[in-house]
Amino acid sequence: MTTGLCARLGTAIRWLLIAVALSPLGACASGAGHGGMTAIPSDVQGSVIPADLQGTIGIGLVAGGEETNPLWTSEVGNEEFKQALHDSLEGLRLYSDAADSRYLLDADLVNLDQPLMSFDTTVTSSVRYRLSERATKRTVLEEVVVSAHTAQMSDNWYGVERLKLANEGSIRDNIAEFIRRLSKRLPEQQPSD
Repeated sequence: MTTGLCARLGTAIRWLLIAVALSPLGACASGAGHGGMTAIPSDVQGSVIPADLQGTIGIGLVAGGEETNPLWTSEVGNEEFKQALHDSLEGLRLYSDAADSRYLLDADLVNLDQPLMSFDTTVTSSVRYRLSERATKRTVLEEVVVSAHTAQMSDNWYGVERLKLANEGSIRDNIAEFIRRLSKRLPEQQPSD
């Protein structure tokens, strides 16, 4: 009698684990939100933003993102990524909305590596950033930043939301890393082409 109960309990637990693992496939997905992707000053702690970069960077082309299909998985859309980049630069006083800003920043989401199923969900984003002088179109800094972020099962038990959190965290970490690199490498220090 006890053996039969244990066997049924074991089967029930296995089905529960399978259902949790497959939950991203059977639910409505929502795309990464710009608020969750925005890097804030504490994300770039230890970096000193050069005073001569403040208020000098406009945003150019943001590409490579993909709109979310609610029947599939969470993705990072171009508009949301662009807004997160804008909000990050603005929060760090780097952004300029002037049409004649000194620099123009383009960002291309080269790759968003997502697991199909997982308990702890790790997403790795690769973004190519290109900072150029608006007046001369000269590239002063070009970097490919690769950043991984893991959303734990304890962050959200629901697989679809966990993937969204991992997407947002990966892009947020990616933007923060680019800003850290930018703060260490003044455009004036870059060699001319």
